[in-house]
Amino acid sequence: MYQKILVPLDGSKEAEHALPHVKTAATGYEPPAKVILYRAIGSLFPTGTGEYTLADKYAKKEQELEASAAKYLRKIADNLKKDGVNVAEPVMVSISVSDVASEILACAEGNEVDLIIMTTHGRSGISRWAFGSVTDKVIRHAKVPVLVVPPHGYR
Repeated sequence: MYQKILVPLDGSKEAEHALPHVKTAATGYEPPAKVILYRAIGSLFPTGTGEYTLADKYAKKEQELEASAAKYLRKIADNLKKDGVNVAEPVMVSISVSDVASEILACAEGNEVDLIIMTTHGRSGISRWAFGSVTDKVIRHAKVPVLVVPPHGYR
């Protein structure tokens, strides 16, 4: 049914609650879907300043974050592969130039995915208003179905 499934992960245990659903969706049909693991990292560079000295200062830290995120995603990929899931290589990491939700949507569109599977952190009220909801933005603007898995203890 699905040919490509995008799984955005942020490195949290809450985000990993989507993985059992990924296994089911990816292996439940013949041929099995290809799973694309993705992590968008918010840029450390303060946007709109135009000060390139700040960009130089934060470039090394962003490279370290990118390498750490890729290592994390490779570990998840290896575990999924052991369970028979067809994981795309290489795993995908990007430094967000706008916002994380837009990066996830661009990745979904650029890779022509059929489904996005992700979790929500379960924020509500003021914290959701203050921090926004990446999941909410993805749901509202995705051109493909989005399966949202609430983290354990959310309900």
